[in-house]
Amino acid sequence: MSKQNSPPLTVSKTSNTLDRDPLGLSSALNVSSEFRQRATELWEHWKGNPRDCVIEFRTILMLQQEILKASDGRILPDFCNYASRLNMIMSADRLGAGTWSLFIQEGLHSIYMDALLLRGVWDDGPEFKMLLSDLLSGLACCIPYTKKYPDAADEVIRRVPALLKTIWQRRERFDMQSLDINGFERTIEPIPEQDVVELLLNFYGVYIHRRKAQPTPETYLPQLGAYFWTRVNRREPRIIHLVKLLRFLTNTIPYPEADTEIFAEDILIKAVGADKFIGRANKDLQIADYPSDLTRTIVWLLLILDKTRCLQVYLDANTPLPHAITATSRVVADPTARPVVRAAVFTGTLDMFAIDLDRLKRYRGHNALELLTRAIDLTLVNDEVSGLNEDDHKSIAIIVHNLASFALSLRHVRTTTQRQYLKELEDAARLLWWPNLNRLRIAQMRAGQNGQLNELITWWITLGTNLGLKEESERVRLKKVAECHCSWQECEFSMTKKEARADLRKCTGCAQARYCGKECQMNDWNKGGHKKICKRLKK
Repeated sequence: MSKQNSPPLTVSKTSNTLDRDPLGLSSALNVSSEFRQRATELWEHWKGNPRDCVIEFRTILMLQQEILKASDGRILPDFCNYASRLNMIMSADRLGAGTWSLFIQEGLHSIYMDALLLRGVWDDGPEFKMLLSDLLSGLACCIPYTKKYPDAADEVIRRVPALLKTIWQRRERFDMQSLDINGFERTIEPIPEQDVVELLLNFYGVYIHRRKAQPTPETYLPQLGAYFWTRVNRREPRIIHLVKLLRFLTNTIPYPEADTEIFAEDILIKAVGADKFIGRANKDLQIADYPSDLTRTIVWLLLILDKTRCLQVYLDANTPLPHAITATSRVVADPTARPVVRAAVFTGTLDMFAIDLDRLKRYRGHNALELLTRAIDLTLVNDEVSGLNEDDHKSIAIIVHNLASFALSLRHVRTTTQRQYLKELEDAARLLWWPNLNRLRIAQMRAGQNGQLNELITWWITLGTNLGLKEESERVRLKKVAECHCSWQECEFSMTKKEARADLRKCTGCAQARYCGKECQMNDWNKGGHKKICKRLKK
């Protein structure tokens, strides 16, 4: 590999979606064909001579250390060039286990730590920003592979805190606004902020893997974790999508043998204020015109918090599940919501419900039936509209089955809370169970053999049976009741409210929905989802 007149290759950062070209470089990156050709040639050389590249990089580093001792502190262009090349290869995530084994045994992680502790790397200027980004990203790539080598992992645990201390001392130089909307997308521009976050995540993983405990303040992980997260925990769409850092702060479940959760609790409550975030999120979810993209983000952040043991007392006091279900109903009925967002809001809320199923202080019986009604709404439309996939459909059937089993268990051993919950569930089922079953039956007749739909119907019938309901008697009863109630759910004369005083007008399309007047009919058509239901009923 020649060192003469080699233009620096400046692709950096990690990527969640890489195409199948040798380095995972896609046209969406706005990189030239010449760049991809050079990258591919470099990849072919590395693939055949990984040891040579490590030796060359160590030689450059040694030369760089000599230069940094000079009074002017200049950095050789070749050093930046090779650092950028090395970063590109590793961040493309195309190296095999054998190559990584060689790199770690050759001490590549040590080279990065040595370089990052040099004073010249932290100078100002665009060329230093690129070098810093490449070195941080390179070290972040190396760290996970040290887990198989105890000596290497222990060296990382011993030496990285000095680097994190340097980052902490220079923390104000990092621009949080540069963190992109998707968290960790591939980009040509250097973004040291993202590289620091990735370094924190990976170092945290190695630390708990080796120590089986939460990191202490001496590691600078708690301080940096709190510093970064308190600055990305904002409402702006550019910032709020940084979910990975929240996972970093809440990743305590894999090691329950740790005697305390002081690390997570101190950061989440005292530094970050997760309890205040839960309260704010609950208020945001109740806003009628709250953006669906932000609703998705909040729901998934709350889901992660719901899995964190040290926050359970705060979630009991200010439960987000009912508000998430209300927001889900709003997004599911919103015709402007993108399918992927619609599905994400629903599945996040469904997962939260699965976690809280037997935590009866966190939601009411009617909340459960409302969420399952939204599940059926999505089941009865094309996946291209709902955004659901096969696993999502399976999850819906499982949740219905679990709720049916839970309802049956409540009939045998019941506390006051359980009796109240069961009554709420029964009351809600008397309004929603048969109408949803009827919709499923109609869909079943039109779809023919559909295993997933048949399974859902089976468990839905079981749920009704366990709640003391029978299909035919409910059909007759609700047919009479429906004649006295408006089909628009927000109307004061809807099924969940009082009876109408005058005759209701039928929908001319399906002849099943009834309305107080034109206003309710238009609201249900535009906002309530009857437009889709009516079209299905007419077919």
